[in-house]
Amino acid sequence: MRNQDMSVSRSESNWIDQGAGHCRRSSDRALVAMRAMRRKLVGAIGVVMLASAALVFPFAVIELLSGQATALFFAVLVLVFASYSVAVARLGRTNLAVHIQGGGIFLGGLVLTIADPAILDFGLALMFLTPVHMILLCGQISKKTTWWIMASLAIFAGISTSSLMPLLLHSNALISWLGVFSCTIVAASQIFAAYRLHHVEGAQERKQTRAIQHLVEHMGDGYLRLSSDGQVLFASKRTEEIFGSPRYELTGNGLFERVHILDRPDFLNTISRAIHNAAPQTVEARLRKDNLEHNSGPPQFIWIEFSFSPVVNAGIAQTDWELVALLRDVSNRKDHEFEMMTARKLAEEASRSKSRFLASIGHELRTPLNAIVGFSEMMSSGIGGQLEPTHLEYASLIQQSGHHLLEVVNMLLDMSKLEAGKFELQLASFEPVALARPCMEIVRPVALKNNVTLVADVPETLPAFVGDERACRQILINLLSNAVKFSHAGGKVSLRAKRQGQYLNMSVSDNGIGMSPEASKRVGDPFFQAHDGLSRQYEGTGLGLSIVKGLVKLHGGSLRIDSTLGEGTTVTVLLPLSGPQKSEPPAEKITPLHQKTQEIQDIKELQEQQWPEQKSVAL
Repeated sequence: MRNQDMSVSRSESNWIDQGAGHCRRSSDRALVAMRAMRRKLVGAIGVVMLASAALVFPFAVIELLSGQATALFFAVLVLVFASYSVAVARLGRTNLAVHIQGGGIFLGGLVLTIADPAILDFGLALMFLTPVHMILLCGQISKKTTWWIMASLAIFAGISTSSLMPLLLHSNALISWLGVFSCTIVAASQIFAAYRLHHVEGAQERKQTRAIQHLVEHMGDGYLRLSSDGQVLFASKRTEEIFGSPRYELTGNGLFERVHILDRPDFLNTISRAIHNAAPQTVEARLRKDNLEHNSGPPQFIWIEFSFSPVVNAGIAQTDWELVALLRDVSNRKDHEFEMMTARKLAEEASRSKSRFLASIGHELRTPLNAIVGFSEMMSSGIGGQLEPTHLEYASLIQQSGHHLLEVVNMLLDMSKLEAGKFELQLASFEPVALARPCMEIVRPVALKNNVTLVADVPETLPAFVGDERACRQILINLLSNAVKFSHAGGKVSLRAKRQGQYLNMSVSDNGIGMSPEASKRVGDPFFQAHDGLSRQYEGTGLGLSIVKGLVKLHGGSLRIDSTLGEGTTVTVLLPLSGPQKSEPPAEKITPLHQKTQEIQDIKELQEQQWPEQKSVAL
């Protein structure tokens, strides 16, 4: 189920990425279209300036014959700048062409201003139109700015022409008519440019808006637009499939009314944090889903993941912010998490049941075993009277088997305590030498019986360390006993101890049968034996190294096993010299609410009812 959810999520994510890429490509195309339109407009304005200068040129020559050179100078100036701008625009250097045209307009206005004070307004007008020309054709401007430029130019042209028309009608100077003509041409060109840019920008914005609308309506996740108080202003088509109802039922308080009553505080707090922190927020909540086919019965709730993101419009107060939200049905993931949690709880309960079972069996067996071992020792020692040699041998066998079984029971009890976390360490400071010597003496009789040599290298200069002496003794005895048990006759078992930083390094080596790499990885698991099976040659429960591993972990140390099949094994234990570090008790976990919580309680009750039955069968 989880793989299916992940594949669906990946496909939806890919689909959204494709839609986002489409929007980015639309935006890129809009920029390209605007640049192309600016390049065309700059070229067209350059051509218009050339045509205007060519039209004025014959009249300027005639004016020159009458002794007036200003008109000719103006025409030549415009011709030079217009030609240069057209050439540069064809090379694709639009901004440079705009600056050249602006320079020509500014210099032309300056010439008119100096030449005839009567048309001072037209000269200044041309000079002031220069920055308008630069802003309009060089950079990106908003539609609002474009409309202001168009309106201002139209009003300026009308007022200037009407105010100076009486002067022009009573004047025969060509320069006066040249000023009116120049201002009219430049203003008309800029009005046309502003209109075309506005038209192209509007068309591209409409295309991009349609692309975004298509993405919102057809993506796998639902889309919502909410007010700052949680009122739904818009819901996408996908929300109808998620909630099983028309989208208009979600508007206003329709969405909030579907939120489970226990999840409403967290839902509202998330919206509040998104607005006040001006940062995206995510929340998971249960919402009611309508079932049009079966209206009877209890309501059905599904898990929805909301991703809120605040949006603010320019000029609007912060209290008027809106939120956009993506919502996704995560019920399958929640069900999977619940199943995993249930399985984990069942496994933990099974482990606790096993520990209780082992502890109960151990205590029940140890009482009669003590009697068996005690009376067999009395019979072997002749306290109850002298026995026949045959009976004495039988008593000795009973004693040996009883000791072996008692050792197994003690291991089971220790293992159950370790798994239950009830093994308490009695910390004290002691010397490593004082720890190693008794352990060697305990194992030595078994080693002599198996013809195995014991060697110890534990310097007396080693510093004392803090630990549970009984637990550390059990660690060494288990390691030495295993090494002797799996050694060949004539073999050698070595115990070495040294200081390694802030740790005591103790290693037990043998040249016995060894283990494969696969078995080495599993050594330390309860009841695991590297040489298992019906034909195994070595006795044991497989708990020795498990207990060692648990005791080392309680001390805050580590265990490493290096083994080669047929060559031998080395087990290294690192224990901190200062003793185990004290850790804070783990915080209690809060179990999340879920629609199937009752099932866990039913499972627990069933297990409690079955436990006495299972115990009686086992016993």
